[in-house]
Amino acid sequence: MFQSYDEVLHLLVHAAARQQGDRRMTFYGHIVAYDAKNHCVKVQIPTLAVDESSPGVVTGWIPLGSHMVGNGWGAQFAPEADASGIQTTTPTGTPCEIQLNEQDGAATIVALRYTDKHRAPFPNMVAGEFALKSKAGSYIYYFKDGSAARTFQKDPMGNTIKETLDAQGNLSFLLPGGAQVSATPTGYSVTGPGEGGGGGGASPASVQLSNDGSYSVQNSKCFVIGTSDGAVAIENTFGNVEINEEGIITLTTLGMVMTFNHLLGWTIITLSGVINIPLVGPMVVSSTIGIQLVAPTNTIKANGNVLG
Repeated sequence: MFQSYDEVLHLLVHAAARQQGDRRMTFYGHIVAYDAKNHCVKVQIPTLAVDESSPGVVTGWIPLGSHMVGNGWGAQFAPEADASGIQTTTPTGTPCEIQLNEQDGAATIVALRYTDKHRAPFPNMVAGEFALKSKAGSYIYYFKDGSAARTFQKDPMGNTIKETLDAQGNLSFLLPGGAQVSATPTGYSVTGPGEGGGGGGASPASVQLSNDGSYSVQNSKCFVIGTSDGAVAIENTFGNVEINEEGIITLTTLGMVMTFNHLLGWTIITLSGVINIPLVGPMVVSSTIGIQLVAPTNTIKANGNVLG
């Protein structure tokens, strides 16, 4: 029968104690059955084997101890029991320590349970950290730097929700499909998994909200930004539109810039020239070759000379 180093050491210590007539109040064993409704277990105790060929005596139902117990709250851990119900070869049930509270064993509880390098849910945990993990893989982990992480298994396909809180107060949720929601001391953001679902190679759509009142929305083809003073800008691959805090509108596209000032009027700049359309007064068209038209007087000038 396979036995861990801790179990062998306990057997040796217990055997030596019996030779000296010392009665031990604790025993080492493995959980072979678990009653989820009553939170009780049965434990196989190798040190109480009937003979050398026996794997050990199995107890009746005894309660599980806990480090924190309240009325409907506390720390509760459901142990893993040996699938066979009786351990005979390699131990698979949770290793534990049984504590006898009375000399005749009338009051008995499972006081402690053990792990080892083969059972540790977080083999790389360092001093100062604490974590809980279910058999399905959901966990909560507190790191020594003050950050924390939680992962929730949501369905049989393995989709998860992962929550992370770092020591600087940045909180993020990684959702099934790759979408992410984040909250920082300066604002909030939502980032999609990418166009077409699951990324698809395209830049993901995102929304940014800042505590100062500014915001931005973007995807792979368009970008929108707003400032706290009321300015707005919209940009895509063909051009952009800007409205500043004074209400001046500027449209920029291929080869042309149009500006509207609610106090002055329109200004249109192209590769061929400039058009000024004031709210009051004549429209003026100036070409890049020096020709100017003033409407409605229809005065035409070429290099400063009046043609008609």
